[in-house]
Amino acid sequence: MAEMKNQKPAPEEAAVNSDVAQLQAKLAEAEQTRDQNLDLAKRTQAEFENYQKRAQRDSTQALRFAQAPLAFDILAALDNLDRAVAAA
Repeated sequence: MAEMKNQKPAPEEAAVNSDVAQLQAKLAEAEQTRDQNLDLAKRTQAEFENYQKRAQRDSTQALRFAQAPLAFDILAALDNLDRAVAAA
């Protein structure tokens, strides 16, 4: 038994160690790719949420400002009506 401990690893064991090292490298690469994709997904989701908020805000503003000219026209008509009544 003492002789087995002092012997060099068998070629099969060296091949297995090589395969393990390759698999560990592939795993590290896959984990890095996963992390990059997860980061990209989070950024894309945040951008989409910001887009939704901006679109809602723009829509609300457009509706509010679209009503302003109508209000000015109505006020001008009411002023003219008041002046006409006062002059009569």
